[in-house]
Amino acid sequence: MLASAGCRSGVCTEIGCAPEGITIHLPALAVAGPGDEWPVEVCVRDRCTETSLPAAALVSGATVTTPELREGDVSLRRATVSVTVTDPSDGRVLFDERSRARVTTSYPNGRGCPPTCVSGEGVRLGE
Repeated sequence: MLASAGCRSGVCTEIGCAPEGITIHLPALAVAGPGDEWPVEVCVRDRCTETSLPAAALVSGATVTTPELREGDVSLRRATVSVTVTDPSDGRVLFDERSRARVTTSYPNGRGCPPTCVSGEGVRLGE
């Protein structure tokens, strides 16, 4: 039988965390070539993922998500996030901004039991 009070009884429940990154809202960017795919790098702390977005999405203000948050990404209840958008024709950086997103930590099975879940509030860049 699993204990509902977390690890106080020495037995942990098995509630897990949903994988979650931080949603970042970008401003509308002036890009050319409506059919072009624009390279986008999205980072939380020093972990990054690369993707590409069509010009039409960037012109209207795109939304991207950081890699999944980890306990080590948090410093003073905040996580540093950054986005870099590069022009595919010449490699020139069109947009490069960072911010600190609020982060919450929770312990679904009690403080003494794994896992530690980390979730972050969305942020707006370029405003």
